[in-house]
Amino acid sequence: MRTTRRILAASAVTLTLGVLPAVPAAAAPPSVALTMVATVNDASSNEYELECGYQPGPCNLKYERRLLFNLSVSNFSGSPITFGFQLEGITATLGTDFVSWPYSPPNQITTSSIGTATIAVNIIMDSVTEPTETMRVRLTSASRPVDISDTGIGTIRDGSQLPPDCTASVVTAYTGSMTCTNRPAAQQWRSRFECADFPPPWASGNIVTGNGTSTATCLYDGLLGSVVFVIVA
Repeated sequence: MRTTRRILAASAVTLTLGVLPAVPAAAAPPSVALTMVATVNDASSNEYELECGYQPGPCNLKYERRLLFNLSVSNFSGSPITFGFQLEGITATLGTDFVSWPYSPPNQITTSSIGTATIAVNIIMDSVTEPTETMRVRLTSASRPVDISDTGIGTIRDGSQLPPDCTASVVTAYTGSMTCTNRPAAQQWRSRFECADFPPPWASGNIVTGNGTSTATCLYDGLLGSVVFVIVA
C-alpha cells in the first residue's frame, strides 16, 4: 500500500511539473540610438592670394580666396544628410566682404556617405585697407534629426599673404626677390617663391634680419605661382 502511494505521489509531481508554463528568457535591453550632432569647424584666410608671373616686374597677380568650413556629423548613420545654412556678418559684411559660393540649390550642402561636407564662402577682393573681419556660418535645417546648434566662425585677414610692408617681384624668369621695410629689428625672415612644374617646387631666399631683401632662384624651371613670407624660427 505504501509503495502504491509513493508511486501515485511521484506521478502527481511529474504531471504537475509537466504542465507548468515555460519561463521566457530575459529580453535584451533595447539599443539606444545616439543623437547625431553636426559640427562646423572655424575657417580663416587672407583676402586674396598674391602670385608671380614669368615676366620681370612686381608680383601683382591677385586671385580670390575662399573660406572652407568643414562640416562633420558625429554618430552618423544611414543615408547622406542635406543641411540648409545661412551666412551672417559679424564685423564683415555679406555682399561686400564675402558671398556664398554658388551652390545649386543655394545655401544647401549634402554630406558624403560618411557624414562630412565642406561649405565654401567666397571672399570679395577690394582695395580698401581694413582690419581683420569675421563672419558666421549657421545651420538652419537638416533632412534628418540632427543637433544643428553649432556654428562656424570665419576670419578674413585684409590683403594678401605678405605683410603690408613687404613687396615681391620677379627679377628674371628664374629669380624672385622680396623687400621688407618695417620689420622688427631682431626678426629673422626669408622669402619663398613657387617654381613652375619641375621639383623642387619652392625656392627659398637668403635669411634677413630686420629690414632688407631676400632673393630666391628656381634651379630647373622658372618662377610661376605663389610667393610666401617666412619667419625663421
